[in-house]
Amino acid sequence: MGKELILFVEDNTDFRDSAARFLELSDFEVLVASDGLEALRILDETQRIPSVIISDISMPNMNGYQFFEAVRQRPTLKSVPFIFLTALDNREDLKLDWDIGVDEYLVKPFRPEEFLQVIRNRIRRHEELKSLAANQLQSTRDTIVKILSHELRTPLTYVTGGFTLLHDEINREGNTQAPLDRDELQKILQFIRNGTERLNRLAEQTVLLTEITSSENRSTWERLASKLDVSDIVDSAIGKVQEFAEEHQVQIEKQIEPIRIVGVPNLLVVAVTEPLRNAIQFSPHNSTVYIKSYVEQDMAIIEVIDHGRGMAEEDIKTAWDLMGQVEREQQEQQGFGLGLPLTREIVRLHHGEASLKSQKGVGTTVYLRLPIRDTF
Repeated sequence: MGKELILFVEDNTDFRDSAARFLELSDFEVLVASDGLEALRILDETQRIPSVIISDISMPNMNGYQFFEAVRQRPTLKSVPFIFLTALDNREDLKLDWDIGVDEYLVKPFRPEEFLQVIRNRIRRHEELKSLAANQLQSTRDTIVKILSHELRTPLTYVTGGFTLLHDEINREGNTQAPLDRDELQKILQFIRNGTERLNRLAEQTVLLTEITSSENRSTWERLASKLDVSDIVDSAIGKVQEFAEEHQVQIEKQIEPIRIVGVPNLLVVAVTEPLRNAIQFSPHNSTVYIKSYVEQDMAIIEVIDHGRGMAEEDIKTAWDLMGQVEREQQEQQGFGLGLPLTREIVRLHHGEASLKSQKGVGTTVYLRLPIRDTF
């Protein structure tokens, strides 16, 4: 295994050279630069990803803060641990370091062993997070395989059964039974439609869940984020389930405050649509589902409220789990158990929180809390 690569950026020549020699003696490979511009040029030329980037703050041409922002704009370097060196033991300066997202800082002068320990700790933590992300992705893939192997059978039965009936009707030569009337044919077509819609829904949910849970797509979501209004998200979500609500004879009422947030519009529509769809599905006929939005402590709150059958305490604990279906044996048509996990992961991607409260025989309320801020 090769040596860990460190990019060391410092305008003080003596300090830079001595630190580089110390790191090389500690079994690291070191690239050095005198300011942020030179460091960016070195990164472009080498096309290598450092294990750690260490940078002074006060430098000519491009200071540490500017260099940090330039590094974080590069998708391949977003997750690289970044350590600031500073001679300014000032609380406000250090607070700024944390606020912009730097991983660690060291105040000069520092002991060599302290310097080495901070570097090794950051490398180790970075590797742990990479391993965790890889394990989570593999776990998601395993779950998807499980879903595909067990949950495709019902909708496929709808489709194949419907087509078999149509085939028999078309090729009814010699069949003494009376031909199917228009209503019976419509029922068969609806049978097929239900199956294909369930298959399409499963495919869409599966692909989206895989994309969201992959840390590699974080930069893509950041590029797609924009300023938007919660009312637009809610209206789009209602539009997606309106026909479904009419089929279930459920009304949707909204009480929406105009709230500006930053997010990925298509993802947030899905995050609201999934609990809204659940609320409709588990509500009795001729009932009403409510959706509200309001501001609470710098957070945009979206509530989806139903007065359906609700959940028992033990079911609430697993409602957010993949394939966490409630009373599956009584509710065959409920879906694949991906809706609420999708909502939770989308809200987490937006630095928010999803939760619910429910009472058996009373109903369920799902809460989506999204931060009100100017950046993703």
